[in-house]
Amino acid sequence: MKPSSLLISLGLLAALAGRPASAQTAGSEPDVKAQIVYRVLLFVSWPPQRLPAAQPFDLCYFDDDALSAALLRLAGQSVHGRALRVRKVLPQQAAQCHAAYVGVQAPAAVAAQGGTAVLLVGDRLGLIEEGVMLNLQTDGGRVAFDIGLSAARRAGLQFSAKLLRLARFVKDD
Repeated sequence: MKPSSLLISLGLLAALAGRPASAQTAGSEPDVKAQIVYRVLLFVSWPPQRLPAAQPFDLCYFDDDALSAALLRLAGQSVHGRALRVRKVLPQQAAQCHAAYVGVQAPAAVAAQGGTAVLLVGDRLGLIEEGVMLNLQTDGGRVAFDIGLSAARRAGLQFSAKLLRLARFVKDD
């Protein structure tokens, strides 16, 4: 990503994380959360073997809900120079994905699928303690995010220091 694109994306992420949910976009809270997920993906590094050339970037989800529907609308955008493909999979297929929205599934069960570098995303209270690496929460009318840094490191993922500074909470054992 070019330095100017990085600054623009970081500015957009900061703007999304700092405004009340109703003012963040013309869309709903799930749309705002989906946009934050997209922006965060731009600030996460996967091991090179997980991002082979000419393959799409897979953002998966397990259950049909409002956030997964909003994530589907992101399909076709670019993440790390690859087309973003959003698709529904079974939790046991999470290792096929680069990022996975866990929905109502138990993140610990998903995380136990192996040491594959998969960014687990959730949007319910307490999920960071269950192995989710990016958890979106509405706090005081604002959409904020928490980061499970130790879980991400165990999976071989790295978060940009700039992104970590924008998080509401970073769990690092």
